[in-house]
Amino acid sequence: MKYVYESPDGGQTVYRRAFGQIQRELHSISDEKSQQDQQVEQEILWAKIALASQTNPALKSALDQARVIYELSRND
Repeated sequence: MKYVYESPDGGQTVYRRAFGQIQRELHSISDEKSQQDQQVEQEILWAKIALASQTNPALKSALDQARVIYELSRND
């Protein structure tokens, strides 16, 4: 089978699709792009946790404790 390889971001991610087809699959992703994607996912998760803590007392308490630990552990 022959494939067409495409990269929308200059080689950070490479997709392939069978010649003549529209549906594509991820072929490869650079380590840098993968790390960036993971960081974005983690930031989104923390935003969701912060939002949920507004209506979840247990979660709010846990976040307040995490904030205290963070502030006490900072070296600057």
